[in-house]
Amino acid sequence: HDLWTPDEPREAAIALEMSQTGQWLMPQLASVPFVEKPPLAYVVWALFLRGFGGLLGPTIALRLSLAVWGLLSLGMTYLLARRLRGAQFAGWVVAILATLPGFVHVTHWLLVDNALLFFCVATLWALAEAYVGGRRAFLAVAGLCAACAFLCKGVIGPAVIGLAGLGLFIPWAMDQARKHKAGNTCGWKGWCAWHV
Repeated sequence: HDLWTPDEPREAAIALEMSQTGQWLMPQLASVPFVEKPPLAYVVWALFLRGFGGLLGPTIALRLSLAVWGLLSLGMTYLLARRLRGAQFAGWVVAILATLPGFVHVTHWLLVDNALLFFCVATLWALAEAYVGGRRAFLAVAGLCAACAFLCKGVIGPAVIGLAGLGLFIPWAMDQARKHKAGNTCGWKGWCAWHV
């Protein structure tokens, strides 16, 4: 459907101007800097407009970007749930999330929240890989995704990641402490020595 609600026309105008001018660092609305939100989501929308706008039209190109953000978010949710609880559980989590009215509603609106959702879940997945999976190299991926979350909606991104990350870190730390007390080797070398 066409752009609607008070936000969508404004967000589309910013992305359209960015795609036309090539001004990637500072979003502008009617040639006036619009610094209410960081530029990352607008950059992605502008790229979709450049890549698909001529073929599909600007509105459908923007809606396509929303579908991609939504599918990527579901994919990251699957990977996170699979790491924490296994593949069968992850399948159910994705099926439930994909059919929630709020998820369907938000992923059809032209909002920076769609990009924020993806990067927050991607950060949590990378943190789970680093801590639960013992693959510390994923901390760099987590840092990159957290930075992208910041570039989508400012401090809201890292704040959401921080709160949700506690839900990953606290059980992991408790499990590591339990293993250390039992005399098992610590999954993350150096942490047990520091913890004692």
